[in-house]
Amino acid sequence: FDKVPVNDPDNLTDSEKTQVAENIKNANSDKHISDVEVKDNGRTIVTFEDGTQKELDRSETITYPDHTSGEALTFNDAQADQSLNNFDKV
Repeated sequence: FDKVPVNDPDNLTDSEKTQVAENIKNANSDKHISDVEVKDNGRTIVTFEDGTQKELDRSETITYPDHTSGEALTFNDAQADQSLNNFDKV
C-alpha cells in the first residue's frame, strides 16, 4: 500500500490517519480486516476478523520530510523580509 506523506510524524491529523487506514484496507481487501487503528505517531494496529492483530511501525505507513539532511531551506525575498521583521530587536 502507499505510504501517506505527513508534515509532523509525531502528531498525525485525523485526515492523515484516515488515509493510512483506507490505504491499508484498500490494498488488503482480501485479508478480512475488521479494524485499522492509526495512532497519532503513525503506529498502526490492524485487527483481523479472527481477532488476530498485526502492528505496523510508522516507517511502514507514513513518509515525512527529513529536516536533518542539512539542506538549506529556501524562501523568497518577501518571506525573508517577513521572517526578519518577526525577530525582536535587541
